[in-house]
Amino acid sequence: MTSCSFTLFIFAVIIFLQSLSSTGATTCHPDDEAGLLAFKSGITQDPSGMLSSWTKNTSCCSWKGITCLNSDRVTNLDLVGFLKKPERSLSGTLSPSLAKLQHLNVVSLGDHGNITGSFPKFLLKLPKLRYVDIQNNRLSGPLPTNIGVLNTLEQFFLQGNKFTGPIPNSISNLTRLSYLIFGGNLLTGTIPLGLANLKLMQHLALGDNRLSGTVPEIFESMTLLKFLDLSRNGFSGKLPLSIASLAPTLLALKLSQNNLSGAIPDYISRFNRLEKLDLSKNRFSGVVPKGFVNLTNINNLDLSHNLLTNQFPELNVNTIEYLDLSYNQFQLETIPQWVTSLPSLFLLKLAKCGIKMSLDDWKPAEPLYYHYIDLSKNEISGSLERFLNQTWYLLEFRAAGNKLQFDMGNLKFARTLKTLDLSRNLVFGMVPAMVAGLQRLNLSQNHLCGKLPATKFPASAIIFLRCLCFTGAATCHPDDEAGLLGFKSSITKDPSDILSSWKKGTNCCFWRGIICFPRDRVTQLNVNGDVYLGLTFLSGTISPMLAKLQHLEGIYLTSLRKIAGPFPQFLFRLPKLKYVSIQGNLLSGPLPANIGELSQLKTLVIEGNLFTGQIPSSLLSGPLPANIGELSRLENSISNLTRLSWLNLSNNRLSGTIPNIFKSMIELQSLDLSRNKFSGKLPPSIASLSLTLTILNLGQNNLSGTIPNYLSRFEALSTLVLSKNHYSGFVPMSFTNLTNITILDLSHNHLTGAFPVLNSIDGIESLDLSYNKFHLKTIPKWMISSPFIYSLKLAKCGINISLDDWKLAGTYYYDFIDLSENEISGSPARFLNQMKYLKDFRAAGNKLRFDLGKLTFVERLETLDLSRNLIFGKVPATVAGLKTLNVSQNHLCGKLPATKFPASAFAGNDCLCGSPLSPCRVLMSQQLVKQ
Repeated sequence: MTSCSFTLFIFAVIIFLQSLSSTGATTCHPDDEAGLLAFKSGITQDPSGMLSSWTKNTSCCSWKGITCLNSDRVTNLDLVGFLKKPERSLSGTLSPSLAKLQHLNVVSLGDHGNITGSFPKFLLKLPKLRYVDIQNNRLSGPLPTNIGVLNTLEQFFLQGNKFTGPIPNSISNLTRLSYLIFGGNLLTGTIPLGLANLKLMQHLALGDNRLSGTVPEIFESMTLLKFLDLSRNGFSGKLPLSIASLAPTLLALKLSQNNLSGAIPDYISRFNRLEKLDLSKNRFSGVVPKGFVNLTNINNLDLSHNLLTNQFPELNVNTIEYLDLSYNQFQLETIPQWVTSLPSLFLLKLAKCGIKMSLDDWKPAEPLYYHYIDLSKNEISGSLERFLNQTWYLLEFRAAGNKLQFDMGNLKFARTLKTLDLSRNLVFGMVPAMVAGLQRLNLSQNHLCGKLPATKFPASAIIFLRCLCFTGAATCHPDDEAGLLGFKSSITKDPSDILSSWKKGTNCCFWRGIICFPRDRVTQLNVNGDVYLGLTFLSGTISPMLAKLQHLEGIYLTSLRKIAGPFPQFLFRLPKLKYVSIQGNLLSGPLPANIGELSQLKTLVIEGNLFTGQIPSSLLSGPLPANIGELSRLENSISNLTRLSWLNLSNNRLSGTIPNIFKSMIELQSLDLSRNKFSGKLPPSIASLSLTLTILNLGQNNLSGTIPNYLSRFEALSTLVLSKNHYSGFVPMSFTNLTNITILDLSHNHLTGAFPVLNSIDGIESLDLSYNKFHLKTIPKWMISSPFIYSLKLAKCGINISLDDWKLAGTYYYDFIDLSENEISGSPARFLNQMKYLKDFRAAGNKLRFDLGKLTFVERLETLDLSRNLIFGKVPATVAGLKTLNVSQNHLCGKLPATKFPASAFAGNDCLCGSPLSPCRVLMSQQLVKQ
């Protein structure tokens, strides 16, 4: 039972005890009847018939949701909605005629989700109100400045609406309040100091708003407070000393997702009644107080995503059910025994906690009640087999970025498991068929091999596995077959036979790019071109016959390059569609005006086409630009998207400075403004995204100035791309705080000086610092010590080492290496012979000196650029297997092997001959033999 429904129940009991024999009056005051019927007239939808008994000339005291006590006057209006089933709830507005009900004690109209309008000011005219619940609706606008006239109010629930502006100072007059629940709105400003007057307060919830400033010293008088929630706001500074006065009574303290800093106060150790403590996603630093051992009643403890260091205290507690210490700077070494022995722990998150143990040595208490486990980004080895086989209730298991090593094919797990992330480990074997029962899966960057079972998962779940392939389901629905064949018939050219397996009478679930799940219906269409291969494209249009695929959840038609036509209107007729990516084609014309009706979509990617005209008003609210290039007129539109989690305006012709629109986007996780013409500096409001943003891509613009220091606060950031701009000066040394970064690209700028030592980053996967003015001298150890790095680009970075002295990490996962334009000497033979997955190696413009004729290449190598070096010997025949080659401007000699490469690939050497260069002469050949 929620706190709201419980307190309403208490009121009902009081009412019952007061009336006993009079459960309801037989008559109804005319004012009350008129007010209630006016309220009913403002309701536009009543699908569950809540108001069906509200008919004129019947006693309103007998109507559903109405209570009259000891007279003919209505005292309670109780019509709570169905929060999880809004289709059964009331829709409409709250009529001001309810002010006629002058004896109302209780107004309970929460959880409908569809009631709109401003704050109901009729409440201010009801002199006997004790309880107001209008939570979880769509009410908006500011709170009235004279809200303090509700001085008889004891409980006030406004959460889950869209109220804006400050909390009025007059709220200090509501001295009878014990419950003040204003969370989940858009309130701004600071907490009024007058809240200190509310001495009867037991439950204060202001979380999930946009409040700011420091947390004021208002709690000393709140000696009855049991629950305090200030989470998900913009509070900064240290915790006030007056919170210490809450130690005798407080049961729950929630301060997560703010900008609070400093050490965790020692006084929290005195909160021996505390059951829930959430300080996550702040900037708390230092050690956790040893006095935490006194928190003997704690059952929910979350300190994740802070800057806490050293060891964690040994807690003498057996009540913890939820424990999250992830993403701090702890050095636990092992999972502590006190954690392992907890008898009822169902959530355990210790990601990036400095754990270096083997799972084979972990002996948790039995039975295992775990529902959620996250051990990502540690140095954990061993196997999951024993653990997953015994954990019967597990819903989610994450252990990405460790050293787990076992046969995936032998793995079994509970039927309850929905999420499994084992990416970036050393897992081998085949993927078992039982993964098809999961909802989310990530096995990327392991050593898995073999044929994939039929699943619904995208390619990203298995990328970098090197040797896996998809299969489909067992049958194919006739509508799906017809729709897919209709798509194929609209394709005029398919030079690489992408659709060659699409044949009538065969099972469409086995056609290339098709996934059926779970039965005979196609759920994913994935037909993609390869930008590196010239023949992988399709010409034609997208047939509207695809509308027959009524179970389609994802459509991916990317990089096909020659697919033309307008925006595909059939997308509006696919009821289950969630993911659309039709990028890298030739679609053109305006976007449909009703594109906002695709509200069920989680992803819409249409970049890299030729769309023109306005951004439709159904997609963005507010005034629209006359031309998509005039970004300044988009400011009001985009800034209204306060719940936006992903914003991609890349690859357009947007110009000017980036507008200051991001402060309201409190949930933004990915921002991509790359490949435009933006100039100037970054707007200060980007700093407000520090708690949520994981991807920031501003590459290929004209941005300038220094890299802002505030980017160092983006501790959740995994991808940062600032390449091909005009940034200058130093890279902030505080970049050491970007502990979760996996992709960092600062290439093609004017950055200078030394580069920060990012020893705290252990999971870098792609690093590009090329073409700046750095003077690294050597390749720093932190750059090459990551076990997951696959792309390293340090062209023109002032490196003057010998490759013979470069000691790589024990595993070689590199796909791309670019060391061009440095002063590097020695030979790359050792790397090219050992890097199994290497596709592209560039080291042009160095001082490499070795015999090219003795060089062997790994099987996957496609591009090799060793031009402008001191390389000698012959060109080996094995270069014929490459796709791109440049060995020009060296000291090579002899007859060229048969290749497809142009003369420019071999120009400027001492004495090379043969096609495509000049023919070799006999005398020259004899001379070469002697040499």
